[in-house]
Amino acid sequence: MAKQALAELQRQLGEATGVLSGYRAKQQQSGQLRQQIDALLERVFNGPTPDFPEEDAYENATNAAYSQYLAASQLLPTTRQVDQLLAQAHGNLSNAIRALQSADQMATVDLFSDSLFVEMAKQNGMAEARNAATAAQVCLDRARSINPNIPNIGSLHVTQGNFLLDVAFDNVFTDMYIKQKIQKSLHDLNQSHSVLTGLVSWSRGILAQQEHQSAQAKAAFDQARAAQTAKRVEIMNAKLGRSRPAAPPVPAVGAPPPMPPREVQNGYGAPPPHVQQGGYPMQGQQGSYAPPPGPPPTHGAAPAAHGGYAPPPGPPPAYAPPAGPQGHGNYAPPSGPSPPTYGGYPAPQLQYAPPGKA
Repeated sequence: MAKQALAELQRQLGEATGVLSGYRAKQQQSGQLRQQIDALLERVFNGPTPDFPEEDAYENATNAAYSQYLAASQLLPTTRQVDQLLAQAHGNLSNAIRALQSADQMATVDLFSDSLFVEMAKQNGMAEARNAATAAQVCLDRARSINPNIPNIGSLHVTQGNFLLDVAFDNVFTDMYIKQKIQKSLHDLNQSHSVLTGLVSWSRGILAQQEHQSAQAKAAFDQARAAQTAKRVEIMNAKLGRSRPAAPPVPAVGAPPPMPPREVQNGYGAPPPHVQQGGYPMQGQQGSYAPPPGPPPTHGAAPAAHGGYAPPPGPPPAYAPPAGPQGHGNYAPPSGPSPPTYGGYPAPQLQYAPPGKA
């Protein structure tokens, strides 16, 4: 039973593979025919055609869209390369900081130990940090050779230790001196890492902007070329006496591509000011709350326009007790001045007295 099912599946797989191969062959043939038709139309309508001035308008629009596409895409490869180099420098600098932190921990242990293993671990951490910092500097120099507007991120120097001197003159004073130099290098690397983080964010914004503009220009060029081809086919069908749907209107000539989102509108040039300040946005750039216009509402009843109850103007009417003697179920108002009013209503009276203070 299982062998029969397997054989049936293999048969279906063979049929599906044959159908797929046929579809791929037809797709390839269709592409070749389309290229031949485009080449034929290009030979017929390329250049000024006084007999068909409407086709010249389509051709001019297509040429303008292609020029915009080239202008929007010419800086994209170099921008991608700069972004990759900055990302590599950021990764190398992060590795240098981790290695130097390990060396700083071993330097702390070395203050209370004479172990040769601790000394070797400290020297190894400093060596790894120097190699990673050097690799980061190489990436930054290559990125700056492509885009000179990349600023200096700060010092990437890592202190140089001497294993033989540290072993020969191993005492608490030399250990403290080496630890202070390691901490100074670690502080400089952390500051440079903060600036480089801002540069990476700036580069990603520039790359996103250029990719957006290139995609928009490519879509506009494809639309203009499709409209031009449809117009040429319409002219050929008219000459052959065939009726086909009319071509779409001429695309706008010289229309710039839509602007990218506002968060990536930095332009290709010098980094924004907040990057030069260490990668953090400056004060005043965050959104703030704007209160509604007009004076603040008064404390009292809500206005009737918003669904609240609006009391009638003027003081509340005085209470008039019904006529008749007291003590037979009729209410008599208390003597003395009337209680103060609160927003048109009597002020609330304190009803609760704490125990022992009544």
